[in-house]
Amino acid sequence: MRVCLLGGTPANHPEWTRRLERVGAEVRAQVRAPVEEAIVLLTPEPHTAAQQVRDLREQCPMAALLVVTDAELPLRVRLLEEGADDLLPTGTPPEEIISRLSALAELGPEAGPWTEVGDLRLGPSRVAVYLDERHLDLGEHAYRVLRKLAEAAPESASREALMSAGWGEPIEDNRLDAQIRRLRNALAQAPSPRIETVRGLGYRLQG
Repeated sequence: MRVCLLGGTPANHPEWTRRLERVGAEVRAQVRAPVEEAIVLLTPEPHTAAQQVRDLREQCPMAALLVVTDAELPLRVRLLEEGADDLLPTGTPPEEIISRLSALAELGPEAGPWTEVGDLRLGPSRVAVYLDERHLDLGEHAYRVLRKLAEAAPESASREALMSAGWGEPIEDNRLDAQIRRLRNALAQAPSPRIETVRGLGYRLQG
């Protein structure tokens, strides 16, 4: 497994590198955004840890992100909220770290089904959306609406079906229209696909 090892101190970083390499990891010290496979963040400073995790998740939305820390419970919860996939204490053996990373990779977005329409590729979560090979950052509602359109393509999806996909039930206000506008703007970055209005029915994603 390829692992990007970040953080730690000048004294313990080489030791961690040797420990992970001894169990078969290919260790790197620089992030390759956005395609990194797995990231281990060593003992981040408490006052910067949450921002570090948030930045790494934005840079590498598909990576298995594991934080090695002995932080107190409130900070551990915050790190998970900011995008860490798992947390382990500093005394964890390297064999367990690699095992956890492998399990996270199997459960990650790459493991699930993908849908392709034109230059758009959608995985089973909102962090797994690519347009013309560039990561597309969507909110949860927008992702659900777009996925419903992609699954229905080349047929149309009704407004009711899109609202149920995006919000779990039909909605009375213009939230669907707002999400369609945002999705059209986002998709305009590539030649295809396009969202077409089907009068009296709903919308269609045309590749």
